[in-house]
Amino acid sequence: MILPSLVNYVISPYYIHASDNQGQVYVSDILRDGNYGEWMSCNAMVIGWLKSAMDKEVRGTVRYAKTAREIWVVLEERFGKESSPRVYEIRRAITVLRQEKMTMLAYYTKLKGLWEEIQSISPLPKYVCKDDAFGTVKTQILSTKPTPSLGNAYHLVAEDEQQKQISASRKPMVEAKTFQMG
Repeated sequence: MILPSLVNYVISPYYIHASDNQGQVYVSDILRDGNYGEWMSCNAMVIGWLKSAMDKEVRGTVRYAKTAREIWVVLEERFGKESSPRVYEIRRAITVLRQEKMTMLAYYTKLKGLWEEIQSISPLPKYVCKDDAFGTVKTQILSTKPTPSLGNAYHLVAEDEQQKQISASRKPMVEAKTFQMG
């Protein structure tokens, strides 16, 4: 069964298929001394790709661009700036995010996605730990010098969670044995 979100992902104009790779040749003659002019057809192809992935109004702002580079510069100027409202939204999402019934992996993936998005918009200090997010392992993470990467912090939290699950699964067996003896 194909999930609806996967379908949206695959039909996105930004989707790169497994068969699309950097080694794939889209032109019959590779760039070398003397054939730069022929590569303008490649520029036209990239311009076409870019414009086909744009909203009509955005496309209008790059209508007269002669090179793909000009389009990228315009897009960077327009969309590449820090967006205070979006930064606020992401910070709020990080603040209110709770693991609740999510697996540790799902929680980590969600948190990492938010961190990566905010880092791309507005670089922040690397680490923020919420009191209730990481429990007892928080002190270990914060006291480690240098501060561990997000991936290493995830590993520590995941190990702590596994240990708690193992401990929780053993407790009922010990209590059951106690009742049998009495």
